[in-house]
Amino acid sequence: MQYAVPQFIEVEDKVIGPLTVRQFLYMVIGGVMLLIIWSLADLSLFIILALIVVIVVVAFSFVKINGRPFQIFLLSIIHYFSNPRLRVWFREPALEKIKASSKEKKVTAQKEMENMVFTEGQRLVKSKLQEVSNTLDRA
Repeated sequence: MQYAVPQFIEVEDKVIGPLTVRQFLYMVIGGVMLLIIWSLADLSLFIILALIVVIVVVAFSFVKINGRPFQIFLLSIIHYFSNPRLRVWFREPALEKIKASSKEKKVTAQKEMENMVFTEGQRLVKSKLQEVSNTLDRA
């Protein structure tokens, strides 16, 4: 039995003519902004603001930089300039503390093993394990 494997999953569906839903929504938002500016500003201010709004809406709707949408590119630029780019490494003396605490844990674990009460069969297994351990340590 064969199944159809979806192809071109990165391509957005064209819903309204040649526009995707995202592009159409950006255009609608831009149009609403232009209507608000038209009703509030005089002609010379409207032309200046309309030019800015149209450029921003077209950039957000259609421009892709390195295959990424413009809004993602803009967020990457903001993230780049807002975070520090100089990284300084300071050595911390915590490593010795970690080693010391791990040795202490080993010693306490060994003491706990010695203090445990074993039955005869368990003592036999423990002595055999001790012999194998000593043999491996010597080799």
